[in-house]
Amino acid sequence: MKLVAFILSVLFFFSLNGQEIKSLKAKIAHAKSETDLMELYDKLGAEYFYKGDFPQAQKSFFKALRYAEKTKNQYSIASGCNNIASVYNEIQQQKKGIPYILKAIKIQKELEEYYALSNAYNTLGVSYYQMLDFPNAIKNYEKSVYYMLKSPDSLYVGTAYQNLGLVNYENKNPQDGIKNLKKSLYYHKKIADSASLFSSLVSLVDIYSNLDQLDSAQLYLSKSDAIYPKLKSILALNDYYYSKYIFHKKKKDYKLALENHVLYLNYNDSLINESSKEEIYSIQDKYKAEKADFKLQAQKKILAREKKIKRILYVLFGLILIVLILFILWLRGKQKQRIKFILLEQKKVGFEKMLEGEEKERTRIAKELHDGVVQDLTVLKMNLNEFKEDESDELNQRLTHFISNLDKTAQEVRNISYQMMPVTLKELGLISAIEDLFHRSLTVQKISYDFEHFGFENRLSEKIEVSLYRICQELVNNVVKHSKANAITVVLKKTDDFVTLIFEDNGTGFNENTIKKGIGLSSLNSRIDLIHGEINFDSTSNSGTTVFIRIPL
Repeated sequence: MKLVAFILSVLFFFSLNGQEIKSLKAKIAHAKSETDLMELYDKLGAEYFYKGDFPQAQKSFFKALRYAEKTKNQYSIASGCNNIASVYNEIQQQKKGIPYILKAIKIQKELEEYYALSNAYNTLGVSYYQMLDFPNAIKNYEKSVYYMLKSPDSLYVGTAYQNLGLVNYENKNPQDGIKNLKKSLYYHKKIADSASLFSSLVSLVDIYSNLDQLDSAQLYLSKSDAIYPKLKSILALNDYYYSKYIFHKKKKDYKLALENHVLYLNYNDSLINESSKEEIYSIQDKYKAEKADFKLQAQKKILAREKKIKRILYVLFGLILIVLILFILWLRGKQKQRIKFILLEQKKVGFEKMLEGEEKERTRIAKELHDGVVQDLTVLKMNLNEFKEDESDELNQRLTHFISNLDKTAQEVRNISYQMMPVTLKELGLISAIEDLFHRSLTVQKISYDFEHFGFENRLSEKIEVSLYRICQELVNNVVKHSKANAITVVLKKTDDFVTLIFEDNGTGFNENTIKKGIGLSSLNSRIDLIHGEINFDSTSNSGTTVFIRIPL
């Protein structure tokens, strides 16, 4: 009797649906405005959709979309895109539908149509749900809930909560699934949507049955049974009969499980096909076998479970062994890296101490030369000048020549003292020392220079000032000795975080084969590494050289 009633209800539903389709086609034939045609084709597509004729539904929705685009009705364009994506979901072509739904979402955001936007995110959630991409499905269902609650029609949020609950369950989070489905019950009751309420109740029956919480499943099954006679639509009966089938199967009431599975298959196809028959026969055979020899089946299950446990243990042991081997290899690699790092640090510290010692020794020698040798030579010159006044002309000439050589020697000693550690750097700071360096080194060689500096109101640390001075000294030496330049441009800039040096000459430049020989790159790089700086060169033969240096403060 149940099967006969079911088939009659299916036939009645589709007869009503067929009459509505004929009526819409007649209206389309007499419609004149593009707006009317857009609305009629949209309704016709919906009727085909509920009938399950998805090719005809898609044709109608595309015609509705074309008329919406002609009338430039943005809301209807978005609605049409949403409908097209829904059809693609039904025929398992989700990837084709996603571009349409994204277009709908973009338009509805611009229009601030939160109700339609919620439905669009719901459709996108369905797409990801059917593709088994549960994280993306959850994300879009949550957006659907958010925008529905933000809209004036927030009481219609039940469907969004229902879908969110189902994907929570599929994503192995049954507690959140149950919580969201119960929220959907609340909102469905508020708007007296018996079909949606029925669907949410059926989903709860399904979840509680699979969780083996059969008392709760029985409670929600009773509630869905109470609504069943009031339903005007049969679209939710597929899930209803399947949930009853699962419930009775879990209760080991295989006779009722079989009856409901037959009804479930009849809903999917009003004429039972061969594959459906085979599934029914397998359930019947299973029911008879379990009734005839339940103990034998139980023993087989126990043996199968033991074999499965053994396989799992073997796999786990193998995985643990692999992880252990990989961990040992990782430890060895880390140890090698650590030793390499320690050696590099030791080398770096050693080189840094060497340079510090060198600078101290230079300072000491410079001080001794300046305060000792230079002073002694000056005193000697003064004494010789006094002595010269009392001697003959011939001796005076010799003394004059000697004093001249003595002046050159004193000047040479001063230059050596200056090169080793300029007094200007200690007393007046980096900018004055560099200007003095350029004047002393470049003017004699008839090389012009342009030196600009910014941001040096306060002095830097001694380590950075000495390093920058030595770097400039090395670059100047390169210009004098190798570049054949007649002009240089230098820009030195300080910010809160960095000091930047740009050193450019118009000399012969260099290529990669001669760079180490030409500018002492190793020494320059070592100094820059010690203060954690960066150096880059821009040069080719006969085109000059530009050096970019950046040092963190």
